[in-house]
Amino acid sequence: MQHRFVHIIIVVVLIFALVSTPIGTAAAESDRSFGSQADQIDLSDRAETEAWVDETMAHQLEAYHIPGAAVVIVSDGEVVLAKGYGYADLESQRPVDADETVFSVGSTGKLVTWTAVMQGVEEDRLELDDDVNDYLTDSAVTVPDTYAQPVTLEHLGTHSAGFEDSFRGDGHR
Repeated sequence: MQHRFVHIIIVVVLIFALVSTPIGTAAAESDRSFGSQADQIDLSDRAETEAWVDETMAHQLEAYHIPGAAVVIVSDGEVVLAKGYGYADLESQRPVDADETVFSVGSTGKLVTWTAVMQGVEEDRLELDDDVNDYLTDSAVTVPDTYAQPVTLEHLGTHSAGFEDSFRGDGHR
């Protein structure tokens, strides 16, 4: 079950990243043949799969001015391909390494976090109506007692906790 969850998260993150970014939207609109070509790839033939991904990524990086990307394809629980393309850092010309390069996934992390919370709820390890501080006992982070009722996991998941995000100085809100 744990491996299945990891694969689902990887697929969800990749799909979300592709369809929710201007780059993914532009790519989908300009190259409708991408999906039909992908359906024809035999994932058991690793050389064919890698050649197709190499060609596709070369085109995508150039056409959409993407400095770097990592691709991981998992089929039947096995990694078929894990490969970096382009640069993780343009200035130093450090290449992307699929096993080491970390990409900020922005708001996708919220989806992954909420999925994990809901699995905890399904497994009776978490309660949506409990004070979040009950789960932060070993953390340097706490939620201040600002309101008459405590902030709960449900409040956080539905963005109804009553507080705003603040600018952290790194481009994220």
